Amino acid sequence: MKREIMIVIFTLFFILSLSNNTLAERAVRIRLSDGTEISGLIVSEDGECIEIKNKSGIIIKIPKSQIVSESEYSVVIKYTEDENYDPNGMRLFFAPTARPLKSWGKFISVMEIFLPTIGIGITDYSILAGGMSLVPGAEQQYIYMHLKFIPFQQENLNLAFGNVYATLTEGERDWDGGFLYTVLTAGDYNYALTLGGGLLWDNKTYPAIFLGGETRVSRSIKLISENWELIEHKLTIVSLGVRFIGRYLSSDLALVYGFGPNTNSAEGFPFIPWVSFTYNF
Repeated sequence: MKREIMIVIFTLFFILSLSNNTLAERAVRIRLSDGTEISGLIVSEDGECIEIKNKSGIIIKIPKSQIVSESEYSVVIKYTEDENYDPNGMRLFFAPTARPLKSWGKFISVMEIFLPTIGIGITDYSILAGGMSLVPGAEQQYIYMHLKFIPFQQENLNLAFGNVYATLTEGERDWDGGFLYTVLTAGDYNYALTLGGGLLWDNKTYPAIFLGGETRVSRSIKLISENWELIEHKLTIVSLGVRFIGRYLSSDLALVYGFGPNTNSAEGFPFIPWVSFTYNF
């Protein structure tokens, strides 16, 4: 049954990804009583008037009493580069994508409230980020650093590799570890698939792979799925959520579910909520 949940999540995600109407808005051709024809996207509509934005971006208010006929047609919105951009596009929820950060672009991110990170695009081909956990009452905190290189960049295909390193602050317990990975992202900021894998390591190594995808359903909203397979631990982690996108700020809300031989089926709500915020400047 648990495996079927993963299949349902992937099926839902890819149906939405492959829909040709995902970025479509209602577009109409209207004929007026004087013979004039107007085409464009409906901006608003009430009982008396309809507002249409034409190809030039001009909004026209039309009284419904003058409309003789109205027909719909399919249109896919073509966003400008700025409207296409996702300020948090260098990662899914947690896993990295192969996308770069603009040279000397900077960001501040907070994941799950207690995991703040600050990062910078050193060049168009590398990102350096780091932070420290802020868990109240904890005797020790995690210090972490992430270095990513993106040597191969094409319009809709990027390849990157990097390492995430983490250690504990001074205390009785001494530990450090990380994740050495390679990742490939195919697609643009509207539709993309990301496939990555590598080695989790501390005192030994553990292979892990991850697969994610993103599909834009409006100018400011994306659906994202991120899924991990920790092979050594026989643990599968699946997630599905939403990214709200602004010009500089983005926020993620998702539900995460893990299953494997060592996971317990707790009663009540089975998912772990995921929340994060990223601000670019």
